[in-house]
Amino acid sequence: MCDANRHTALRSVAAISLLAAPIGAQDLGPRSFFPGEYHCEYFVDLATLRDDEFWSAFDRSMLLRQLFGMLRRTSGIDIDDIDRIRGAGRWITGNGDDDLRIDNVVVFEGTPELVVPDPDNLEGDVELTATTIAGHDALGQSDRSGRNLWVSPRPGTLVIGAANQISAVLEDRRPGGVPHPELLAFLAGPNVLAHAACGRFGRDVAQWHRQLPVPGDWLDANDSVEFVMARLQQLQDGNISVSAHVRFRLGESGLDTFESKLREALAQAQNHRRLGAFRKFWRSIEVERRDNDLVATVNLGPPRTAGVKFQEIGMLLVPMFLTVGDVHSESVQAMPVPAPAVPPKKAK
Repeated sequence: MCDANRHTALRSVAAISLLAAPIGAQDLGPRSFFPGEYHCEYFVDLATLRDDEFWSAFDRSMLLRQLFGMLRRTSGIDIDDIDRIRGAGRWITGNGDDDLRIDNVVVFEGTPELVVPDPDNLEGDVELTATTIAGHDALGQSDRSGRNLWVSPRPGTLVIGAANQISAVLEDRRPGGVPHPELLAFLAGPNVLAHAACGRFGRDVAQWHRQLPVPGDWLDANDSVEFVMARLQQLQDGNISVSAHVRFRLGESGLDTFESKLREALAQAQNHRRLGAFRKFWRSIEVERRDNDLVATVNLGPPRTAGVKFQEIGMLLVPMFLTVGDVHSESVQAMPVPAPAVPPKKAK
């Protein structure tokens, strides 16, 4: 056999050996643990957000640092150790009218300190039991939605989610999953820093609509919402934008109703005695129709300024939704709304 043929044969044997090797013996990437043709996807690129100064505003927020500290004490996860968060889920339908839930798997990637925590060092009421899956140390957690598993296939990767999906990968019973083709097309976009998206995929319309974070009168069963997504994105000029995308089955009565309610809510927010302090922000939200989609976008400006504004968005979302039905709601009036933040000045 000539050298060229021998080298070709050796490469073929190596490739076959790799494919035939147990999944657990290969390098398990984040998507290895995702379910097949999943219905929802979540992603946050914390490493990039830190590099472009977006995250600096979060480091200065006392409230967020307290929340991150609570996360560390109750889960053993330090936000500073995380570079990326990836997640995926599939809808699971039960027998009851309201029995629609999602089996999620979330993968945290980061520094070598990101491993399965010692349950004895965690605070809170969550009961975690030490176990072993295919030679990997793990924690088992049971709650009303089923059994979850925490496992670290290697330092710097922590996987949390549905035990049946994670254990199936570690025990070599199935390969990793990919998004449903329709979801993959919906997610497409350049320079995405974070997104969270879900699709209906044939689930009962009434059940699905109850999962959406908007009032029921925004929705029309005859033209149902099919996909929803929130996205944080870096634009070509370096600015950061945040957008919400809602796709309708027909793009007719359902889209009309949703757009009308959204524009009404934005107008109410501008005239609200507390939320009106952010009138300039509400006016900066651009709402447009794109075929069957309704898209609301706001340009947050350069990364350093965008981080400050993004905090404002998070602190205003709950009052915004409460305001939709009644701008004089007592619950909204009693809710403290921060004054608009002043973007930090760069050091000279």
